[in-house]
Amino acid sequence: MPANVRRCASVRLPDRVKGTLTILIGVIAITPDALLLRQVQHFSIWTIIFFRSALAAAVLLVVVLATTHSSRRLSTFTEGGASVLFCIVPFIVSMACFPSAIVSTTAANALGIYSSNPIFAALLAYLLLGERIAVSLAVAIVLVLTGIVLVFVADFRAGRVLGNVLALVTAAALAGYLVGIRYVSTRHPRVDARVLAVYALACSVVIVACVGIDMRPFSPSYVEMAWFVAMGGVCYPVAIVAVNIAPRYLHPAEVALYMCLETVLGPLLLFAVQGERPTDLALVGVALVVVSLAGQSAVTLWIDYRSSDQATTTLDTANGAALKSDGDGQDSRLAAATQAYGSNDSQAVGGSQESFSDV
Repeated sequence: MPANVRRCASVRLPDRVKGTLTILIGVIAITPDALLLRQVQHFSIWTIIFFRSALAAAVLLVVVLATTHSSRRLSTFTEGGASVLFCIVPFIVSMACFPSAIVSTTAANALGIYSSNPIFAALLAYLLLGERIAVSLAVAIVLVLTGIVLVFVADFRAGRVLGNVLALVTAAALAGYLVGIRYVSTRHPRVDARVLAVYALACSVVIVACVGIDMRPFSPSYVEMAWFVAMGGVCYPVAIVAVNIAPRYLHPAEVALYMCLETVLGPLLLFAVQGERPTDLALVGVALVVVSLAGQSAVTLWIDYRSSDQATTTLDTANGAALKSDGDGQDSRLAAATQAYGSNDSQAVGGSQESFSDV
């Protein structure tokens, strides 16, 4: 293998870059979800969530079984033990509350309140894990929430109190899910993110089936089946696995902040494909969200780079001082040895002269 290829293969990305790229992949994967939902909107929201989650769980289960050695399959699914429930329960709560929020209040109210989850993630991470957020992240949260308000401000209505409360519970539960993943991944680093997704999706399928699935005959057309496959077989599995991986490398509030990007990119995709033009104020909000996230990432990466550069400089200085002290010690030891050797030679010559004079 050529030397330059070996060097490229040996490059390790910083954890922040890994986490940022992972959550961006998840956001890109889930962004078409709003467009796909429009294609099957005549089905109830509970039915859509049921079949989408069931298909995603089946796809991920097959992937895990196919990519895990038979000797490790049992341990893969039991890794983490009861602590896995710490993040599964909030996910179930969010999956149960969000459809009810959508049908109990306006979509704009539900999505706008739901987007407050970075605040809950920051609070829960501090209270449960003792992790503080950087000033740049706090500023970015404020700017992003402002941008989301601008996106939906034209559609905000009074709505029903119950729907707004359920949207708030959904936001808090999703934040708890992200904090739970952070907790599990730090204490059980061998837990497979795909297995967490399978458990979460399977539990949500059971909950949705018990409380809200439409029991009328489900007979979609071939085209609608293709939309369901695209949602549950491609977009949703990739997105939820990315969401499960990202908190290993990023603060939960930062992951939640990037997830807000999907809230503003969805309307843009609808405009590009179906011609649903957002308001000028909404476009300003989208720009504010994108610029805030890009600025926050750039500032954080720059701070991390400066910190690592200073740490490298300090380490090099310490190594240089250690090498210099070792060199000085070796020089002094060499000088002492030379002096001792010279004195021994002098004594030997003196002894020889005395012996010669005696003779």
